[in-house]
Amino acid sequence: MKDTERRRLEMFIRVREFGSAHAAQFPPSSFAGEQLDILDNAINALETHASAQSSGMGTVRESASSKAAARDELMRDLEAISRTARAMADTMPGLEDKFRIPHNQSDQTVLAVARAAATDALPLKAEFIRRGMPADFLEDLQADIEEMEEAIQRKAQGAGSQVAATAGIDTQIERGMNAVRQLDPIMRNTFASDPATLAAWVSASHVERPPRRNKQSSPTPPAPPAS
Repeated sequence: MKDTERRRLEMFIRVREFGSAHAAQFPPSSFAGEQLDILDNAINALETHASAQSSGMGTVRESASSKAAARDELMRDLEAISRTARAMADTMPGLEDKFRIPHNQSDQTVLAVARAAATDALPLKAEFIRRGMPADFLEDLQADIEEMEEAIQRKAQGAGSQVAATAGIDTQIERGMNAVRQLDPIMRNTFASDPATLAAWVSASHVERPPRRNKQSSPTPPAPPAS
């Protein structure tokens, strides 16, 4: 949630508390009561969306780290296979072309190359193992492919949740601001002869501004030398 949105949510909560303190004057069936109910629903929805947005951002960060680690592991698998295939090419010309390493390529390209390597290496598994590859190197390759795929999927899901929550926040902020705009003349009219309560309303419905940053003063230029 952005700072401006957070400050508006804080204002909504203050307005809700003001309404609760004067509930006797604004029953649920009144127009003001209806607006206060809309505001309360907007606050609850905002809190839910803010939590979902934060969770989505956390998922994106975590899955991005997991994806990077999975990609590194997958690249190590492909490098070992490619290195071994180059030696095998002495007796199987052209084999090295099947197991080229996808340097500086997209995640999907790396996955495509890894899947192709798993398929192409299967009939040659025994030859790879004869040259020092682990007996389960293809199983490890498949597991690393799946781990990277899952990390990419988790990242996409987290990003989707974040986007949906952000859109929900925008909608609820607008609902809340509309409710406060409807409430403002009601409160000013109702408490026109009660300066203290009116001042409390004005304070409650005011959106706090972020503190101003102090601009660094320009250094005083040195005095010219005496003539």
